[in-house]
Amino acid sequence: MAPKTRSRTRSKSKGRSVSQSPKRGRSTSVKGGKKTSKSKAGKTNATAGMGKATKKKQGLSRKQAWSTGKDGKITRGEVEFADGRPPLPLVGILVVVFGVCFWNIDHLAFPLDAGVYDTTAVDAMRALFLIFIVVVEGLEIAKNPIPSDVIYLAGSKLVTTQVDMSGFRQLGWFTHWSWCLLGFYFSSAIALGQHAPLSIILWEIAMPNAFLVTIVVTFVIWPGMLRKKQTSESIRTPCALAMHNANIAMCGMEMVFASTNAHLSHMAVAPLFGCIYVFFSWYHAPLWKPEAGPQYLYDFFDTTLPLKVVLKHYVGM
Repeated sequence: MAPKTRSRTRSKSKGRSVSQSPKRGRSTSVKGGKKTSKSKAGKTNATAGMGKATKKKQGLSRKQAWSTGKDGKITRGEVEFADGRPPLPLVGILVVVFGVCFWNIDHLAFPLDAGVYDTTAVDAMRALFLIFIVVVEGLEIAKNPIPSDVIYLAGSKLVTTQVDMSGFRQLGWFTHWSWCLLGFYFSSAIALGQHAPLSIILWEIAMPNAFLVTIVVTFVIWPGMLRKKQTSESIRTPCALAMHNANIAMCGMEMVFASTNAHLSHMAVAPLFGCIYVFFSWYHAPLWKPEAGPQYLYDFFDTTLPLKVVLKHYVGM
């Protein structure tokens, strides 16, 4: 019977070692005659790491979105996307154009060719235009717009998908850039006068771009939607129609009643604004919908088309 007592004593001592081990941050268990140990500190660190991982923002960063392999494709999981980076010749052309336009800013002259008009009545007209612009822009941002279907041209390597343009994402469209710029001009003309240097520059950018928006939407985008059998509901809303048509109506009334002119010597400032938007489009292409690859809001900005087609689109714009 003595040996049995000793074995019970040894098992009790082992039991005490089991019960004491958690105080040192380690748990010991007997399985198959072998001891296995797991660190509670390790479990705690692993749990904390998982907690941090779940708090990370879902989606891809811009660096990840532009990462490409040797074959020129972006790989995310099991899906491959074409690289939407602009070709180097196009980048070189845009940089040169931007540099020339920017250099000409220092050589601008501001002639004081003041017209004869009733400043009170014209400023009242401008104030009404400004209120109209603010209201339309606010409605566009506040509403829940129809998701934008970007259907690319034949030969494109980009993925056709729906892009969420709700809220302040509406400001990604060039139409909104031009619309807001027209509002800035009316604000400056009311506060500083239409012949202040800032007002002149804003007018010489806003006016030609307003006509550009109307022409492109009327003769390029809308016919393109009909040709692709794509719904045009997104550009047939009252606010969209106002931004694509009322813009040139306001510019026309400004020129008629305020004798506001654009100087040929300042013709470089309008392309400068266009170049800035192109750089913005390139930067944001992988950010609109990272899970679908690079996306351009306008199909003629697609950089995956053949180089001749890409150059023709950008130079034409």
